Amino acid sequence: MLKGTAEALFQGKTGAYSVKVHYFDENDGAASASVTVGGEKQSFKFDKNLPADFASAKILTSRVE
Repeated sequence: MLKGTAEALFQGKTGAYSVKVHYFDENDGAASASVTVGGEKQSFKFDKNLPADFASAKILTSRVE
């Protein structure tokens, strides 16, 4: 199993923002991700039934948290 992390410090003005996460989904549901913003954690699986089983524009998708 591969694991990874990414981190960033937002230095913009205080306010309400939406966070949009782009990712390549897969159809076997084996991968998952979580995003923590403002102390709130959202988790999701990569389990959409999209028309390709390799990284391509056909399976590029996104979530807004």
